Amino acid sequence: MSEVRDKSRSRRDFLGGVVRGAAIGAITIISAGLFKRRLRPGRKCNYSGFCRDCRAFDDCELPQAMTIKRGTAKK
Repeated sequence: MSEVRDKSRSRRDFLGGVVRGAAIGAITIISAGLFKRRLRPGRKCNYSGFCRDCRAFDDCELPQAMTIKRGTAKK
């Protein structure tokens, strides 16, 4: 009986390790993709309105947004 418990426990440990490894791999790949996208040169603005109304204004590093940010910081 103990041998059956040991087998099921080792199988459970193996499957848990596989799932854990897959989750860590997925998180790593997604993080790398997001990081790479953030550092990509030559980004263009996808918003056709005013910079201040854009959801990404606080994190935006495009020249238009930086000009506006510098102008509001001087006030």
